[in-house]
Amino acid sequence: MKIARAHWASGSFLLYLGGLLALAGAVAWMSVIAAQHGEGAFAGWSVLFWAVAEFLALWFLMQGRRITAGVFAFVALGMWAAFAYVVDTTSWAAGFALASIGPFVGWYLLGRLPEISAR
Repeated sequence: MKIARAHWASGSFLLYLGGLLALAGAVAWMSVIAAQHGEGAFAGWSVLFWAVAEFLALWFLMQGRRITAGVFAFVALGMWAAFAYVVDTTSWAAGFALASIGPFVGWYLLGRLPEISAR
């Protein structure tokens, strides 16, 4: 297995800074949307941002840019955590249960979705 190492240069610093700014900007934008339109809009936009960040991470991985893919995967994880936070703090969690498995296992499987899709 080849380990990707980024040498600390201005280019790698800007890459990491850009990833953190993208995450912070997305969370700030979703907070404004939630204040104006409610938790449903926050959840919807967080899923959309998660899908875009996950797509970009996979695209950069296919292009061979492993460090950039990792930064976007980190952003995607932040968006997934934002969605999980909204679902956990609202009453949506009470209605979700897989048929015969029960609600806890259903949320456990939904929470493991990013890890399962990464394999």
